[in-house]
Amino acid sequence: AKEEAIALEDKGQPEEALELFEKVLTMQQSNNLHVDAIETMHSIERVLEQLKNKGADRFNEESALTTKACFEEGRYGDASILQQRTLESLTKTKGEDHPNTLMAMHSLGVILSKEGKHEK
Repeated sequence: AKEEAIALEDKGQPEEALELFEKVLTMQQSNNLHVDAIETMHSIERVLEQLKNKGADRFNEESALTTKACFEEGRYGDASILQQRTLESLTKTKGEDHPNTLMAMHSLGVILSKEGKHEK
């Protein structure tokens, strides 16, 4: 079962992998396989991190669409608030030098320029 969970994780199916890892962990704990349980707990931690990043990616995608709509409607104040949140999320999850983060910085600059806030 553990191998199947690893395969699911490798296929990009973290939700399914997590469910299986949790079943494996329960079995290991009930059979006093503590060393194996610790290893499985590390696997669960890794999958949870993937899910967190997946959630952040989804937030960033939705935010980008909403920001674009606000920008196109001339609602630059709303667009700048949304873009700032997206930038903060990307910086936290991807890092300052990631291409998506750099693009978000650029986009925020464009929005602020439209607002007449060149100094920021």
